[in-house]
Amino acid sequence: IFQSDIFTQQLCLNHDSASLTMSAFSTAPLDSSLRVIHLIQTLFIVIPICVYCIYNLYWNWNEYYMQKRGSILILWIYAFATFAPVIEYPYLSISKLVDPQATYYHSPHEFLLVLSLLPRLALVSLLTLRVYLLWFDHEYSRVMSTEKWQMLINPSFLNDNYFVKNKNRFGSHKYMLKYIVLPTIFTSYIIYLIGHMIIRQYGDGSLENFLALSFTVIWMIIHTWIAVKYWKKYPTFNDNLFIRDELKIIIKLLISVPLCIFVVSMMAMFSFYDEQASIILVMILASSQTALYWMLVKYPQKKCEKGKSFGREVSNLQDSIAASSSASLWKNWQRVISETNGFESFCSFLEKEFAIENILFITEFIQIKSKLRLYEKDMNEIIDELNLEYMLELPSDLQTGLIAHNYEENRVFIQCVNALYCKYINPSTANMEINLSFQVRTQIIMAFLPIQTLNDEQEYKEYKISRDNIKNILKLLEAAALEISYLMNDSFLRFKRTQVFQELVEYLSNIEIDTPLSTETAESTE
Repeated sequence: IFQSDIFTQQLCLNHDSASLTMSAFSTAPLDSSLRVIHLIQTLFIVIPICVYCIYNLYWNWNEYYMQKRGSILILWIYAFATFAPVIEYPYLSISKLVDPQATYYHSPHEFLLVLSLLPRLALVSLLTLRVYLLWFDHEYSRVMSTEKWQMLINPSFLNDNYFVKNKNRFGSHKYMLKYIVLPTIFTSYIIYLIGHMIIRQYGDGSLENFLALSFTVIWMIIHTWIAVKYWKKYPTFNDNLFIRDELKIIIKLLISVPLCIFVVSMMAMFSFYDEQASIILVMILASSQTALYWMLVKYPQKKCEKGKSFGREVSNLQDSIAASSSASLWKNWQRVISETNGFESFCSFLEKEFAIENILFITEFIQIKSKLRLYEKDMNEIIDELNLEYMLELPSDLQTGLIAHNYEENRVFIQCVNALYCKYINPSTANMEINLSFQVRTQIIMAFLPIQTLNDEQEYKEYKISRDNIKNILKLLEAAALEISYLMNDSFLRFKRTQVFQELVEYLSNIEIDTPLSTETAESTE
């Protein structure tokens, strides 16, 4: 009898719920239909995609393309992104279907709405943090890949580099979460709670909802601006993992959400479709977060698989390119290294060919020559008088070599050029000796022979050198630089056969492949 009574009570409760649901359809058929569609969307689209992506994240956890994307952060983003479309939105739709008169604020449902802002803020912040950390990691990897030859120019390179010094701080997700992101999130959430409690005493629910929406929109606008800022810095060149493309789509999702909130809010404000607008907004937000699942896991997997299957094959140079004149090749080489990515790629290639000293010598010579023109009026006149026109356009962000840096501080010409001579030419001291012709090498050795007895900076400063000797030294160093430039043409020809060069040509869309060298420069080179 007791079990029968319980069963009867359950039937009554089910009947009451069914009656309320039917009442919801009779009083607001459009609203109820939209909520049912939303529940169907959650049950058959959102949850299956969420489970499928989590399964793929588990199996691809140790894949290189996932580790480079920050798999730990992706897991945290998943946890916060799942709350709204899987828990919050369905709960609100079911509560309205069960009780059409239910209100979200000033009711038992209010706790969920207030709590939901925390994972929403965390989700946006973690996405932005991920964009920043991917950029930082790329810059750090680029620095470390060029460490060997950068150290040859400036031994204090690593100590002075921002990315190397701050790798374990601003480049660490643990540090950024602990000291910057999480404190910012919880502080902002506490501010929201205080504002909510104050408004709650005077509002009827609409003000509380406006506060939550405004807080979300402002938060997303600020973080979207930060994400776009660092995404623009992320290089298009050598992005084999397609991270830039992925970040671009994620940023578009970040931008679309506040726009959707604004449009739907305007619909609710200037029409009679307040409830319908809210339901549509919930469905849009659920769709965007479902797309985020896919972007974080399946998109990189598909892109990397496609890259392996349909990637470009390294093409051989045509005979016409191989037979092109050395002047034309030199012009191409000059154009390529004027860009940071081109300079670093060519240096890395020369390092593999054990010829890195060639481009380093030319780089330091050009930097010294630029400093001479900048700080010494007499030197500028001598360079113009001798018609020493050899000059390269180096990347604007390339570090200044130690020799040029020392000259910038003490302005001692003979000490500066002797340091260059001892580093690259002097057979007794040069650790990175360049390959010069016998005639040029002999003339340079004879020109620098008188100053090899100088030991300290004071002796260099007191040493008197004639104007004719200065002219001779500059003329000989210029001849050495020109010889090495033409010597590197063979290396550049092999570099043009690599896939890296093919990607560089795409990246440097304005590169002039077959621009001939001017007659004046060619004659001076001869």
